[in-house]
Amino acid sequence: VQMSIAHVRAWLEWPWPPVGASLAWVLPFAVPLLVALVGNVYCGWLCPFGAVQELVTALRPRRWPAPPKSAWRWARWIKFAVLAAGVAVLLGAPDARLEDLDPLALAFSRDVSRATGAAVLAIIAVSYVLPRWWCRVLCPTGAWLAIVSALRPLELWWPRIQPGACKFGVR
Repeated sequence: VQMSIAHVRAWLEWPWPPVGASLAWVLPFAVPLLVALVGNVYCGWLCPFGAVQELVTALRPRRWPAPPKSAWRWARWIKFAVLAAGVAVLLGAPDARLEDLDPLALAFSRDVSRATGAAVLAIIAVSYVLPRWWCRVLCPTGAWLAIVSALRPLELWWPRIQPGACKFGVR
């Protein structure tokens, strides 16, 4: 099961589904709540597509140069634009099926079309050259969870991470 921009719909709709252990509640509500409390654990530990990209990156020759960190910092704003466009579509056309536009939501479903399969394979191929390219540049779910993770009320008691030499350009 892959969390996607389609789950943002649950935050925009009313009434919300009842609290419970169903998948309809866990992905759109429990994951952002966990992220808000302790930071973005979904992208780093739970996202199945992030794991696939990490595996592909591990196969990449180490001698290949990586893009400069400044390029990643600027490119990451693209995913916030993708998220804003998706939210605008949801607000403007509540019946829009964003699930049909998100290749990651479809990649882990049973109904994978050839176009979706080709898009996912293209993303994986680019991730071989540019590590975690989708996550860093285009993932609207990652943008949504980055916004939610800015809350972090438990940050005072959580161990502080000091990414002085982060290969992903985190400051």
